[in-house]
Amino acid sequence: MELIMVLYLNTGIIMSQNLFFSEYAEGSSNNKYLEIYNGGSETINLNNYQLINCRNGCDSWEHFHPFNEDTALNATDVWVFCAVDANDFIRAECNQTIANNSIFNGDDVWAIQDINTSTIIDKIGEIGDDPGSGWNVAGISNATKDHTLVRKESVLSGNIDWTASAGTNSENSEWIILDQDDFTNLGSHTCSTCGENVSNCDDSSACNFGDEGECTYPNTGYDCDGNCTVGEDCAGECGGDTVIDECGICNGPGAIYDCGCEGLTEGTCDCDGNELDECDICGGPGAIYECGCSELNEGSCDCNFNVLDCNDICGGSAVIDECGVCNGPGAIYDCNCEGLTEGTCDCDENELDECDICGGPGAIYECGCSELNEGTCDCNDNVLDACGDCAGNILDSANCNLELIGIQPQNYKMINAYPNPFNSNTTITLQNMGNTFVKLDIIDLNGHIIDSIYSGYLYEKSTHTFLWDASENNSGIYIARISDNKKIITHKIILLK
Repeated sequence: MELIMVLYLNTGIIMSQNLFFSEYAEGSSNNKYLEIYNGGSETINLNNYQLINCRNGCDSWEHFHPFNEDTALNATDVWVFCAVDANDFIRAECNQTIANNSIFNGDDVWAIQDINTSTIIDKIGEIGDDPGSGWNVAGISNATKDHTLVRKESVLSGNIDWTASAGTNSENSEWIILDQDDFTNLGSHTCSTCGENVSNCDDSSACNFGDEGECTYPNTGYDCDGNCTVGEDCAGECGGDTVIDECGICNGPGAIYDCGCEGLTEGTCDCDGNELDECDICGGPGAIYECGCSELNEGSCDCNFNVLDCNDICGGSAVIDECGVCNGPGAIYDCNCEGLTEGTCDCDENELDECDICGGPGAIYECGCSELNEGTCDCNDNVLDACGDCAGNILDSANCNLELIGIQPQNYKMINAYPNPFNSNTTITLQNMGNTFVKLDIIDLNGHIIDSIYSGYLYEKSTHTFLWDASENNSGIYIARISDNKKIITHKIILLK
């Protein structure tokens, strides 16, 4: 709201500066008038202004004369105040009359005032001591008495400095002095550039304050004469932040790590003697390929912002683990860092295979690494069972000598699990071949029972269905295990969320 108000007031001030006295006549008898001119390019609402005056010397304004209601003055047009009993010539051009008892003499001061701000925007004469018969104008004594005063064409706005406006001679005065009762200019006014959209810079902080045209400003940190006002850094940049480091080098790296300042060559940026490349990267690769420097971050080794890993591979993922081993497994489980060989990935000293799987089989057969899950032992995502057989179905190592692999229980068999893979739940179908005791459990790849679906006798020879709701479980591979006292059959199911 404050911004809107300021803009409104500034607009009003600019418009009012173009409203000024264009003619003044102190003629014989009651032949007296004041002519007001709109020198701007837009219509002015005169109800925002009034004429004020005081007579025969005064310390404050005494009389106030508002314009007629709903009065607007077009650009480059005039408004005439005249005496009620002025002659017919004057009355023909008069827009508004003033009572005879308000008619002025040569020693009465007149002004145009903005009602909203009480600002005086133009005046004739001065408040203060009575000047006598009148004020001197353009070197003519008592020119405001028994004369007609016409504003020069070069005057574009009002002037509240009456001394400057009156001047001391015909050259420096804003007025042309005519004889008494010379009314030939009444009703119109000539101004050389009035009415044109001409604006001056009114911002005192601008370099061209008061000049015609838009305001211009100095660059940040400089004055209008091009002098740096905020100081230069050690590199000579105005307002820069480059400083001399603790080793006395401008924009240097300082005492880097533990090597201090000794042995550092000027221009080096680390303890290894690396220098800033052309992209200002310490030990950087320079302007890489087609991307130049503009998009590179410090430490980048290619145009994709990748950096060197601990194996010096650009864009690599190897990092120093908590045991100080590049691409190591860290302090694994309960063995901490002691006894670990570089490159091992667990406490059993297994290593990452070519598919980055700890102790994995590598890129198996023709399927490569892209589709393999950690722990799989073939391209079908099968895993080792408890007996170490790929895709085997023995989940408890105690059963490794029971010769159960591939053997179906005599009294039941699993027909299907549908859907598989599934999202939240799947239906497991079991065909019972006769009376038998059955347990149906869901286990994870570590052999832990996740859910017990059924435990009891199935008496009738028929197909039984069991629903497993896995909405609370994580995505992964699970095993549906059906067992009796001696036999086990398994089926792999995959939960995807």
